[in-house]
Amino acid sequence: MGALFSSCAAIDSGGGGNSPTVTSEMISGGQILQVQRYSQTKGMGVGNSVESSVFTAGGHGWKIICFPEGSRQDCVGWISLFLHLERTAVADLTHEELLLGECPPLSLPKPRRQPSSNKKQGPAGLAAQKAFGPAGVRRPLAVGDYIESGTFRVGGHSWRVVCYPCGDEEETAGWVSLFLRLVDAGDNNNVKAGCQFTLMDSAVEEDPVQSIRIKPHTFSMTDQSRGCDFIKREELESSLLKDDCFGVRCDVIILVEHKSPLQAPPPPELHRHLEKLLASQVGKDVTFEVGGEQFTAHRCVLAARSSVFMAELFGPEKEEEGAIMAHVKVGDMEPEVFKVLLHFIYTDSLPDEVDGNDDGTNKVKMVQRLLVAADRYDMKRLKVISEHILCGSVDASTAAAMLLLASKHGCQRLKEACVTFLEDLLASVAVEEHGDEAC
Repeated sequence: MGALFSSCAAIDSGGGGNSPTVTSEMISGGQILQVQRYSQTKGMGVGNSVESSVFTAGGHGWKIICFPEGSRQDCVGWISLFLHLERTAVADLTHEELLLGECPPLSLPKPRRQPSSNKKQGPAGLAAQKAFGPAGVRRPLAVGDYIESGTFRVGGHSWRVVCYPCGDEEETAGWVSLFLRLVDAGDNNNVKAGCQFTLMDSAVEEDPVQSIRIKPHTFSMTDQSRGCDFIKREELESSLLKDDCFGVRCDVIILVEHKSPLQAPPPPELHRHLEKLLASQVGKDVTFEVGGEQFTAHRCVLAARSSVFMAELFGPEKEEEGAIMAHVKVGDMEPEVFKVLLHFIYTDSLPDEVDGNDDGTNKVKMVQRLLVAADRYDMKRLKVISEHILCGSVDASTAAAMLLLASKHGCQRLKEACVTFLEDLLASVAVEEHGDEAC
């Protein structure tokens, strides 16, 4: 019993970044059975068998069982071969049958000639086309007559190898033709596979004599076969037959494409780049004086974010002046508030000290002033964010002031939050006073 041959290789199709990648997995397998001292099997009787030792394929243990005189009465006169599962794998395999199944000695692609109806096949072993002449007299095999292996599985698909000892058509007469044939594609409509036929000098030692590789082909149930004219009969019969027999090994190679999903694009980084730009002095062309402090910035960035800055920095008067550097005084605003305003303009977010979980008095005061600045410079998103933070910070000490702030700057949600809080507060006070009077 020859050892199972299998190989597995991964091929990266190349490409990088977000491009999808495709890997091709090559899987192959083969098995050779040789029956020695065949003459001693005569007279064994129907149903009696000899069997191979256990071999491993795809992580499972297997045996090949041979019935020299047939496995049952309707197979008398036939040699029947069976593949027997001896034991299953210890653990489930990740690629299941893709790690290879049993591969018999023969196989068939491209049957240019379909099997005729006068073919008899054993239960699970070698099937041979019986050649008869007139009145049922047995005749030698001719062009187009073939023998074929039993069905074997590789890569989750069922295959057979077909051998035309005299050639598969008139053009190949005098050649031994071999084909690999797809019998069952399984769940896939198309199977990309290639194979290699190897003539063995000894089925025991598995010494290769001649080998032909069939390039990968996409097999389907409408395009089932690929093969070749393997060896000339004259060459085979002159020196390569051993005890009137020869062995051919077929290694099937399945190409399985694994497409990786597209990588998600990275998160936006514009805000980080603009934050670095604000922190640097590169390209700044406007200076703001706020409460005795100076802040430099980029007029284009400010104008793109605020219609007020657009009018202030790029209005008709500024265009007439043609000034490269602008100097703007900002009144009625604390420097720390303007600094946070600039940070939001460049990053579209609040600094951590303002956007954190701290609900202290200083944070509430800062957000109240930011709301005023946002309304002043028509920063609608900043205004909504400030209003949302303040709605969650309404209490007895801030409700009255926030209600006035909301009314002055048109913050309806904040106004409703303040009114609701004050109503609940007055209701609770009235209940307490009523309770005191009752006592």
